[in-house]
Amino acid sequence: MLAQQLIENYPEDVRAEMELFTYDLFDELLENEIEYTRELYDRLGLSNDVINFVKYNANKALNNLGYEARYEHGEVNPIVINGLDTKSKSHDFFSTKGNSYKKAIVEPIRDEDFIFD
Repeated sequence: MLAQQLIENYPEDVRAEMELFTYDLFDELLENEIEYTRELYDRLGLSNDVINFVKYNANKALNNLGYEARYEHGEVNPIVINGLDTKSKSHDFFSTKGNSYKKAIVEPIRDEDFIFD
């Protein structure tokens, strides 16, 4: 949402340039990701599943920036979608998911922090 709000502050012609730049960048990144995915997952027969997710995820990122989805993809594996769902209740310790951010509490490092008795 913050990116969308910031983009709205620019004149229409600049926003059009930003959109074109964003799509060009995503195209380049997606091409790189697909090449890398094939290197990793072709031998396992998982490339198509991973590429479907990569394209799905790229579309989600574009939507979050306020742009239209760009990449056609097949159905994303339901197990992957379930892993992304942060709203469902967890049933065990290992399935815990979070859907919020918490600002860390930070304190300065001291010399005493490095004394291990």
